[in-house]
Amino acid sequence: MGNKPNDIVFGPKGEIYSTTFLGGSANCFQGCGTIFQLTPPSNGGSWTKQLLYEFTGAQDGQAPGNVKIGPSHALYGTTPSTVWEFAKVGGILTKTIIHVFPAATGDGQAANADIVFDGKGNLYGTTYDGGHSRFGTVFELSPPAVVGGAWTETILHSFTGSSTDGGYPIGGLVIGRNGVIYGTASYSGVANDSGTAFELTPPAQSGGHWTYNVIHTFGGGKDGATPATTTALDQKGNLYGTTWNGGSSACYLGCGTIFTLAPTGKGNWTETILHNWANSGQNPDGSIVVLHDGLLYGTSEFFGASNDGTVFTMTP
Repeated sequence: MGNKPNDIVFGPKGEIYSTTFLGGSANCFQGCGTIFQLTPPSNGGSWTKQLLYEFTGAQDGQAPGNVKIGPSHALYGTTPSTVWEFAKVGGILTKTIIHVFPAATGDGQAANADIVFDGKGNLYGTTYDGGHSRFGTVFELSPPAVVGGAWTETILHSFTGSSTDGGYPIGGLVIGRNGVIYGTASYSGVANDSGTAFELTPPAQSGGHWTYNVIHTFGGGKDGATPATTTALDQKGNLYGTTWNGGSSACYLGCGTIFTLAPTGKGNWTETILHNWANSGQNPDGSIVVLHDGLLYGTSEFFGASNDGTVFTMTP
């Protein structure tokens, strides 16, 4: 029935959808992963779980990432080798692969777990590998003009791994004002001691080139290093995120940080380290969530009562 669940999303009637990284079909070691639904009780009691789909590996994909609800309430997500859609076709819930990596020379490989939609139904994500320099990509998938048609992929950026660009993105993307996309890359030319935060500005005219700009290069040490999760964006345009390394020297390569990046005008940003981990949590590995009450929430992989991790909250 699934093992190691990913992030959840709520459907229009209060139901919960999610995927499991493992479990399901025995075609893969420990299972290829699943899609499941939890339906709330009508008058108290337990939620009802329904297994919607079992991945089968090979061309079908395995180890699905986080699920998102897209246009017409269809479910979307990734495996390392595919982007998939799960929707009703002729009244029957059907999984359809809408893109396979790599589809062509220069395409991305090893898709990351998080995807995001804009207001027009375009899907955006990152790949850890692939691209022209094999340092990963930012990609866009545009929906078909007619139902059942093919989605169109556009590579918005191929990372080069340099200090002025970055490479090996691990987290997903967020979309800000005017369709600007923000994300992070875990590498910027120095192993275990680097990383970048970037923005991609859409073209003024449809079909033009997106403009890529690094808004911060992580320096390691007291600064963070190796950003590895999806950032969050508040209503003022400030970005919040975590780094796996850097910060306190109490851990090998650093215990990790929580950071914010604030726009200061004319394309400039100012970084502030909000927290350095030492003995109260280590190596934050979950994406930051900004709730309506203004608090930041996230997770760390280690420490806590049994050294099995923590869930934290803080005021930015």
